[in-house]
Amino acid sequence: MVMVHERRFQRIALLAAAAMYIVTAWFSTGYHASDEHHQIIAFAQHRLGELPEGHLAWEHERAMRSSFQPWIALIVIQGARASGLDDPMLQAFVLRLLTATLAMFVMWRLLRAVLPEIPEVMRRPFIVVTWALWFLPFLFVRFSSETWSGLFFAWGLASVIDPARGRHWGFAAGAFLTAAILIRPPMALAVLGLWAWMRIVRGDRWSHIRYMLAAVVVVSLAGFLLDSLFYQRIAFSPWNYLSVGIMGPAEHMRFDPVPWWYYPPWVIKYAIPPIGLALLLAFAMLLWRDRRHVLLWCLLPFLVAHTMLPYKEPRFLYSLAPLIPWLLIQGWCYWRETGPGRSMPAWSMFAALGLLVIANVWGLAVVVTQPAGTGRTAFVPALDTHDDAAITHVIEPELAWRIELPPFYRRPLPGDTAIASYAIAGPLTTPLLIARAGGIDALQTATGQYFKPIAASHSAWAAWSLEGYHWGDRPVDWTLYSVREAPGH
Repeated sequence: MVMVHERRFQRIALLAAAAMYIVTAWFSTGYHASDEHHQIIAFAQHRLGELPEGHLAWEHERAMRSSFQPWIALIVIQGARASGLDDPMLQAFVLRLLTATLAMFVMWRLLRAVLPEIPEVMRRPFIVVTWALWFLPFLFVRFSSETWSGLFFAWGLASVIDPARGRHWGFAAGAFLTAAILIRPPMALAVLGLWAWMRIVRGDRWSHIRYMLAAVVVVSLAGFLLDSLFYQRIAFSPWNYLSVGIMGPAEHMRFDPVPWWYYPPWVIKYAIPPIGLALLLAFAMLLWRDRRHVLLWCLLPFLVAHTMLPYKEPRFLYSLAPLIPWLLIQGWCYWRETGPGRSMPAWSMFAALGLLVIANVWGLAVVVTQPAGTGRTAFVPALDTHDDAAITHVIEPELAWRIELPPFYRRPLPGDTAIASYAIAGPLTTPLLIARAGGIDALQTATGQYFKPIAASHSAWAAWSLEGYHWGDRPVDWTLYSVREAPGH
């Protein structure tokens, strides 16, 4: 009877998650990091002959990004157009929905593989956290290399640890893990850790490893052929990525280094402090209580290497997102077994859980309903009703790329311009304006014109929430205005 109730709970949770992921895929327009667009969709546009070489990221010239996702984007865009879906917003939605579908399948596979190891009392919380941890729906609709590489790694990991794995699990696992590396080469660190765990801790036979290595050869060859066809020259993106990593990019593209200890504070901040602290505590409990755990062998090489690298970004950790629910639940189980955990007063435990739930619900409410990144794609529907209307972007010209819509969403017009607010000394000549809402009064004084708001990048409550999320370190939201003569003129 307990097993029947658990299966019913899993089905209900899966249906609820599917609804939430579809809603997130619809509203989470645009992209979180620029690479999500400029190294995938823009590459596909170039292959379609719609974007000149000079408009591409420098990684294209060096053929150091896998062509796997650009090929998918190209097929989806062409298929959508053939079906009459010419709206780029709908085409991008299809890519997000495809990602969400892959994520739900992979997380269901991982959940099924891990559940037998989880204490019965913690299985329902594990299911809930797997589907409803606030940042997972947001990341799992992103058509980005971080998300897709993490999902393929989780798929391979599930194939390795699943108690019901089939006869040829080694080849399947090797194929998924190799795909994870091709999409994002740094995932090789986690894959090597998993292979080491299989041999040293679990004691897998070499026959299983040989099947996996055979898959490595097959999938790598497929990646080589896809890359060469896409870049139209002999190319193997992981090798080119490694070459740039060793030799370094061009001098004008070097990045500012940050200290080795940056990732823990970033985890606390960007995962929302209560949840971020829980993540760090869960990892510490795993490191202390079970150094033979497969999660630790996968996470530790990846985290140590990224800690030592001088250039860091929070998104470099996003590929580990599919493993976080398991880490949190496992860490909580270990915590409850320790002295402090056993002696923890009931009121403090409920208070801590309540704080985690409130933070999680707050995060979900924002990421499920709001556009990603700067939110500039929220302007696209309004711009569709203003055909051939040029835009003045109130920002320093060299920074205009931060708010300009990529050509995929809106073709540039001859009258488009960018100008710093301090350089405006007369009326604007464009019918539309994109500017920070906080400085609109000064602009009206400087131009003698009236600006009517048409659309905002985020809703007022979400903008307030995001300001708190970024600890006050977030720029003011952008607003799209129509430019009119001042009242009385």
